[in-house]
Amino acid sequence: MAKKNMDIYVSRGANDSGNFTEFTVEAKSEGKYKRQKLLRMLLLVAWVLLVLVLMFVIGGVFVFVGALLLATGTWFLYYITAPMALTEFRYSLLSGEMIFDKFLGGRKYVPDLLRIRVSEMTQIAPYEGEYKAQADAEDIKNRYEFCSSLKSSDIYFAVFTKNGEKSVVFFDATEKALKIMKFLNKEAIVMKQVYR
Repeated sequence: MAKKNMDIYVSRGANDSGNFTEFTVEAKSEGKYKRQKLLRMLLLVAWVLLVLVLMFVIGGVFVFVGALLLATGTWFLYYITAPMALTEFRYSLLSGEMIFDKFLGGRKYVPDLLRIRVSEMTQIAPYEGEYKAQADAEDIKNRYEFCSSLKSSDIYFAVFTKNGEKSVVFFDATEKALKIMKFLNKEAIVMKQVYR
């Protein structure tokens, strides 16, 4: 994972009962995240080429001004497009709720994108085998993907109802998170060995 800006990565805290955990994962470069990284790279390359061509064509004093523009403009463009290059998701299990947040470029923090009470989840299972079809069912209206990749080995899903509509959320499971969820809703969970 990228170097964290500790101001936005502050933990939600701890729970004296031990029923607290949080986990942050970086979205892998695939799908829309791959396109965003490619677009960022193309913008940076286009900027550098534009300034170099102008320096060569105009010449003279513009060489000095162009070098200054190249340095400051590249840094500025790199800085403002940073959210395109890195997307991270964090979930926290706290006081019986699962809370999902998003971090963009190591600087922008989007809190509380989704809050679900674990006790209200009707199914919690690994996104594989016989359970995969249940997560991909046609009657599910809302899909929330807060995971590194749906192809990862430790992806779990949870089915719940939000605003009267059947919904599903995907997340990277950890052993501690599954134990807490089992404690909170043992009827709904299917346990398997995870590697975190």
